[in-house]
Amino acid sequence: MSLRRLPVLMVALLGFAVTSCDDDDDNTPTPPATSTQNIVQVAQANPDFTALVAAVTKADLATTLSGTGPFTVFAPTNAAFAKLPDPFKTATSIAAITDPTQIATLKDILLYHVLAGNKKAADLNTGPQTTLKAAGSTTNVINLTKTGSTITINGSSTVRTADVAASNGTIHAIDNVLIAGSSTSGPGNIVQVAQGNSDFATLVAAVTKADLGTTLSGAGPFTVFAPTNAAFTELPDPFKTATSIAAITDAAQIATLRNILLYHVLAGNKKAADFPSGPSAQLTAKPASATGVNDNTVYASKTGSAITLNGTTSVVTADVAASNGTIHAINKVLIPPTRKISEIVVAATTASPAQFTVLLAALQRTAAADLLKAADDASSNLTVFAPTDAAFQALLAQLGFTSLNQVPDTDLVNILKLHIVGSRAFSSDLTNGPVTTLGGPVTVGVSGTSVTVRGAGNGTNNANVVIANQLANNGVVHVIDRVLRP
Repeated sequence: MSLRRLPVLMVALLGFAVTSCDDDDDNTPTPPATSTQNIVQVAQANPDFTALVAAVTKADLATTLSGTGPFTVFAPTNAAFAKLPDPFKTATSIAAITDPTQIATLKDILLYHVLAGNKKAADLNTGPQTTLKAAGSTTNVINLTKTGSTITINGSSTVRTADVAASNGTIHAIDNVLIAGSSTSGPGNIVQVAQGNSDFATLVAAVTKADLGTTLSGAGPFTVFAPTNAAFTELPDPFKTATSIAAITDAAQIATLRNILLYHVLAGNKKAADFPSGPSAQLTAKPASATGVNDNTVYASKTGSAITLNGTTSVVTADVAASNGTIHAINKVLIPPTRKISEIVVAATTASPAQFTVLLAALQRTAAADLLKAADDASSNLTVFAPTDAAFQALLAQLGFTSLNQVPDTDLVNILKLHIVGSRAFSSDLTNGPVTTLGGPVTVGVSGTSVTVRGAGNGTNNANVVIANQLANNGVVHVIDRVLRP
């Protein structure tokens, strides 16, 4: 195959295959302690650059890159070259190339990895960088995206080891070979950017299995909350890994996966700065399961530059640019709610061990009918501090009762109202101070990830939130270990 066809082939490969690998598999080099060797010598001394050295030799660039420079080289590892078609996979196959056209094209490709000047990672910023490649029929500009310490090139390659020192410049090891023309005006589309980042390998497999690749490669624009590989490992089988997801054949599982993925997609291009401070509701691309059912909204909580989703998921890398939108990497997979608050309470009563049996009995009292109705209303938007059975037993003992039936209706309803807030508040939305419930104010205390709540009748005894942020389609439940008293 002629190397002249390589850019077209690489675009096709980006569209249909995952082209990234985990850090552990990439064998990226460790920077040497000294910089007495030039760029070529540093590469020659490192077994992870054998394919690159063979390519430099074949393209007759060794003398150039051994010169005074200085140069900055984005250096593909052997694993990066292994993703190319034959004969460009290995040092041996590259060394055997004799076609002058292939050699000339190889030289252009290599020069596309070289910048003039000595640029450490700290010197690189988001935006275009002109390489030593001649412009020709394809671009000679690479596009960098820098988010924190992460540097992505053309939306498809990531710097895995930065600042490998040489006497005539700096090497940055990368995980994909850069192909001029595969991204001529900036980063690739959302799918291509994800394919170029090894931390999104499982997400790419899920997008492929759910047949969403074409959609997310389209014009959009889209905002995607992108779970990392580690986020997927917290799910049950078969959704843990790229391999297990690729093996799914059950139509119902594929449909579930598709809905989960659409729950991570917003219409429009929303950078982190576009999210308002405090809580906000973000409508996703997931269709609602039924009219009036609110199971297609993600709830964002922004404090400073930190963004939390649905109370438990954090944006760990924001503003990863794509040609058709923005990716925000997140540390947990967002799961759409499937139950109302009332259904969460009822389901817990038959769990092992059972929970909320006393709370359910209290809500089922005739006097509390309106509260139970609100918890069962799909259009509600509530926060419920739900006391455990042990918490209710402790309350009965304090009151000198042996049964919930002994608690007068008025007292019981007033107690229950103190546990219900008329809006949705995740733990990330709560701050130190009063919160107004249906029964009056309670005092919230926040220390790190710990949350307490206290009614006026509790004195100095706080209730601890022992399980936070149980998402319902009509609100959120926080499990507490003490009953709040007016």
